[in-house]
Amino acid sequence: MQDPTPTLTSVGPVTSTTAQINGTIDPKTGKGSYRIDYGPTAAYGSSAPATGWTTVGFSLAPVAFVKTLTGLTPNTTYHFRIVANSTYGTTPGADGTFTTAP
Repeated sequence: MQDPTPTLTSVGPVTSTTAQINGTIDPKTGKGSYRIDYGPTAAYGSSAPATGWTTVGFSLAPVAFVKTLTGLTPNTTYHFRIVANSTYGTTPGADGTFTTAP
């Protein structure tokens, strides 16, 4: 049994108040879900969805997703990470950054 794998595909478009995160979750033959942690530092502070997880269902292969973060502050650099969850555990992805438009 393996822990699930989150993979960032791309970030964008990014506006002054939104950012689109594109990625995949490989639940490793389990029932999978994910969330995006984000905030002005690598301590994050916010998650999308705000509570719980977005379910991608049971899969034997990676499942693509698109999640739009909203309510962001203009002209601000944000840290973010994808967190994958499955029957076998929870795995945080690598820290990334994006900057909202002015």
